[in-house]
Amino acid sequence: MQLDDLQNVMDGKGFEMTQKQALLAYLKKNGKGITTWIAFDQLGVTCLWKRAAELEADGFKIERTDVHGTNRYGHHCKVTRYRLEA
Repeated sequence: MQLDDLQNVMDGKGFEMTQKQALLAYLKKNGKGITTWIAFDQLGVTCLWKRAAELEADGFKIERTDVHGTNRYGHHCKVTRYRLEA
């Protein structure tokens, strides 16, 4: 799998890869990491924590960081950002 394959998935060019493969490619390409919303919106991954756990089971080190912010209703919220450890 090449990192360019991720762009093909995101462009809808029909390259098929698993959610786990798509997530790994995204994490390798994006050092800032990924949140649940980005995973769903850009990769179609609906259960990010599970895909991250699968990558860990394959030997990858995944860093989890709590990100605090404000949601669209003005309420404080917390989401988790996942990224590959350097």
